[in-house]
Amino acid sequence: MHGTESLLLQQSINRFDCISDFDGILKARFLKITGETKELNQETVHRARQLSGLKGYVTNLDAKIMDGSAVIDAYHDLWKVEASFRMTKSDLRKPGRCSTTPRTPSKPT
Repeated sequence: MHGTESLLLQQSINRFDCISDFDGILKARFLKITGETKELNQETVHRARQLSGLKGYVTNLDAKIMDGSAVIDAYHDLWKVEASFRMTKSDLRKPGRCSTTPRTPSKPT
């Protein structure tokens, strides 16, 4: 298990103590609620530890049309495009460098 993913998983498990006292919770990933009893779902924790570090892609394409590595490459290219859009969007939010006030002509020396 990778360090960051392990830390995030442990933080989620540690939140169990805070969640177990909370009434009206709709969904908690590692919380098992049976009637009035709230407990840590060890099966879910074990499954999360097994899958930690794995990344999956879902597609409706047949493997004959596009194999797994091509799907991963396509998602990677998509990520590059999305990152580029985010950079452009943040650039557009920056104040402009143009001024609407007229410049005073400089004096000849």
